[in-house]
Amino acid sequence: MRIKKGVLVLINSKNLREDVEEIIELSKNINIEIVEYIHQNLNKPDPLTFIGKGKFEDLKELIAFVDAEVLVINSELSPRQYIHISKELNIEVYDRTDVILKIFSEHAETQESKLQIKLATLKHILPRIYGLGSEMSRTGGGIGTRGPGEQEKEYKKRTIKNEISKIQNKLKKIKSQRELTRKNKKDIIKVSIVGYASAGKSTLLKELSHENKIKISEKMFSTLSPKSRRVMLPSGLFVILSDTVGFIRNLPHELIEAFKSTLEEIKYSDLIIHLVDISSQNIEERISTAYDVLENIKALDIPRILVFNKIDKINDEQLSILKNRYKNAIFISCKTGENIENLKKAIQDKLIEEEIIKTFEIEEEYKNVQNWFKKRGKIGIEEIAFNNTDIKLKIYARNGGAL
Repeated sequence: MRIKKGVLVLINSKNLREDVEEIIELSKNINIEIVEYIHQNLNKPDPLTFIGKGKFEDLKELIAFVDAEVLVINSELSPRQYIHISKELNIEVYDRTDVILKIFSEHAETQESKLQIKLATLKHILPRIYGLGSEMSRTGGGIGTRGPGEQEKEYKKRTIKNEISKIQNKLKKIKSQRELTRKNKKDIIKVSIVGYASAGKSTLLKELSHENKIKISEKMFSTLSPKSRRVMLPSGLFVILSDTVGFIRNLPHELIEAFKSTLEEIKYSDLIIHLVDISSQNIEERISTAYDVLENIKALDIPRILVFNKIDKINDEQLSILKNRYKNAIFISCKTGENIENLKKAIQDKLIEEEIIKTFEIEEEYKNVQNWFKKRGKIGIEEIAFNNTDIKLKIYARNGGAL
């Protein structure tokens, strides 16, 4: 697909370098190459031009100078702003929500993710149809009449609302099916990998599960629907490990709502692996973003392990500083495989600490019970001799009563 030349606009950026780098990376995912940008500090965005009349004239000149085809704005535009800017500049205009929605639409694979993105897109463009009222009504009609423009607007609004209703009903059915499936798998230990976009969640899932068929992409949001694989811990216990859609700052409201049912699957995890790209410029903000999403879906109470990935990208001094700052974290490299086995043990230890796995001692004569449990895939067993008479058995807490 042809690469389009774009200009970027930002206002009131507190971390300008990282904000610019992030939106440039996002734009690349939809074949837009940002060649120049304008940053403006304002008390509040201008209701028409977003960046103020004077700066808007500068923007016009910049677009003409670099021969840009696209304008990208790293904020969400109001319908009025979007319509005015598009009309005045006569080029494609993408606000932050448009960019992310387009990326998501290109990576959607499952029926549910496609429906969720379509729903979010329709909800995003509907207010713009409302905002087109005065422009469309000029196309015809007189006093006391409804001209062709107004009729067209009403038709578009009605069509979009009907489509939204249909999609919502389809998603309700999918959610019901997923809840039924979850009930049938209630005895399975589930571990979810969460984190900021491009932290390496799919790569970690591939490393831990040894599943070579998992597709890895450098592009952001390449995973929209959770992928799950069975992973064996050092004790022999199998858990189901799932990666999730990447989190991002200022995730559009429509996408939070659209993916809420998918994200809420995290709530049913026994353990969360919070993966962080250690080479990113603003680690604290990325950690905070993940916390905000987990809080939004009411998943902050679930036990978590903080894991820093990509340690191969920083030097020893930087690594030492971060290890001292985050003393309870695990530091790994999915690329080199460093500390992956230590992470498996940390997952197991955390499950034991949280009593997801309990420890029992049984007499030697009952060792054959191991085979009964193993066949059902419900426990991991670690044999430890106690005067040659006892063994140690690790078992789900939820199955402890049955033993």
